[in-house]
Amino acid sequence: LFDVARLPYISLRPPIYLDNILAPWSIPLIMNKGTLAYPIASGQQVAWLSRRSLDLFTGEAIEQPELVGKKINISGPELLTGEDIADALSKELGRAIQYLPVTPDEFELQLADTFGQSTAQEIANIYRVAESNPHIFQSTDWKQAFPIALQTLQQWTKQSLSSIQPELQKIKEYFVGFYNCNDASKASQLAEDLLSPDFYD
Repeated sequence: LFDVARLPYISLRPPIYLDNILAPWSIPLIMNKGTLAYPIASGQQVAWLSRRSLDLFTGEAIEQPELVGKKINISGPELLTGEDIADALSKELGRAIQYLPVTPDEFELQLADTFGQSTAQEIANIYRVAESNPHIFQSTDWKQAFPIALQTLQQWTKQSLSSIQPELQKIKEYFVGFYNCNDASKASQLAEDLLSPDFYD
């Protein structure tokens, strides 16, 4: 579309975001059950990217007009397994977190109630493709164009978990926003369900 319209752009193509791990649909399972569940195979390396690192890429790209029109695969600075991330969470939280690989189909079901079936399927399709093409999450194309120091896993966990507890009010606010404030009672109940250890039994 941008090419057809002849608009100047730089396309930055990220892999998976580290910040997804602390999303309202993920963090309760980590905090209540000590389990990090994600649709990436055990032992598979991924160059997870933090939101902070994406900000750095964006700021750097804006300062490089010679990149206009280019499509660049970007990534985090480290190739990490799910187990690596679980270990980092364990160290920062001071208790054991186990990594549990799930299938894209299971992940889709997990997301469907929050995003709707169509959106959940599209998200899960990314991981279906990655099952047979793991290299798509391991790109280092950016290193020549962006000589920048990105946020490491250790830095991300320390910053992100320094004040993280599954605070009911914050998750309620998320779901109230998601339901467009039409059903606050439904949002509150869903938040309470997510924060209940019995929800995951």
